[in-house]
Formats: sequence, C-alpha cells, structure tokens
Amino acid sequence: LRSAARVSRGRYRWDAPIALPGPSGYFRDAKTGAIDPAVPTGIALSGDGASVFVACSRNDTVAIVDAKRRAVVGSIAVGSSPFSLLRRGETLYVANLGGRRPLPGETVADSGGDRIRVDARGIAAAGSISVVNLRTRRVVLDIATGRHPGAMALSPDAGRLYVLDANDDAVS
Repeated sequence: LRSAARVSRGRYRWDAPIALPGPSGYFRDAKTGAIDPAVPTGIALSGDGASVFVACSRNDTVAIVDAKRRAVVGSIAVGSSPFSLLRRGETLYVANLGGRRPLPGETVADSGGDRIRVDARGIAAAGSISVVNLRTRRVVLDIATGRHPGAMALSPDAGRLYVLDANDDAVS
C-alpha cells in the first residue's frame, strides 16, 4: 500500500510503502519463500482519518492500518475475494467478488489462491456484501448480490445500498 504526500502546489511524492501480509500472514510464504501478496483492491478511511481500511482480496480480509504509525494493526474476516469498500459512520460495506465462503460439498475453483463458489461455467456463482460494525470489528450481516459486485453507493438517507454487479450487467 502506498500513499503520496503533497510537497508543494500541484506536486506530490510517494511515501514509503506499507506492507500488507499475504494469506500466510507473512510477506513471503514460509515454506516456499515465494512472495505472498495480499492483493489490495479497495480502500476507505475512518471518519477521523486515523485508520485506513484495505480490502485484501487473497486474504478474505479487510486490513486495518494505523495511518500515523503506517502499520497494520488488525484485520476483519469478510467474504471471498473482497474488492471494494464503502464506509459510512461506523459501518463498512465490503463487496466480495466471490460471495460468501464456500460450504463443504459446494463446487469451488481457485481464484488467485482463494477458493470461491462457482457455477457450471466456472464463474463465481454469486457475490455478497459483508456489513461490518467498525466498533466491534465484526461482520453483522452478509447480503447476497449478483455476480462480481463492485462499486457501491448509499442513498442519502442510508436506507438503500446500490451495488453494481459487473458480470450480471445489473444493479442489486
């Protein structure tokens, strides 16, 4: 994860990267020595700017980064292959490309090192939204969506969440 700081009017410089551990919990696989990337795909800031939430697609987690210390301080387990994030207040919405985690006996396939539920064509069967309470750092609700949920928008009163389902050419 990298950020840029403004150094003068219209000019920026990259800060040092913030390392996000991969699915093994390390930056390199302990057994093979291969790089074990988290594959960050979405980002959201806390209301006070003290924390950065990062969707880590291969980990099925949202990493919590302390913005001042520039270090990962925790993670939240969500659905399969989290992709995009939307925060409102103390709620974080996480669009999971692979939907809920597979149950024993369901048809699955490998997706970048992650096992996801697939249909007869080998395409992700459905997506999902994990609704996270940021105070408890726990998923409080999983909402089924169409295939490959991505961009999200809340209605002004936060009564509806709209989700683009890319592989269905639809909105949930």
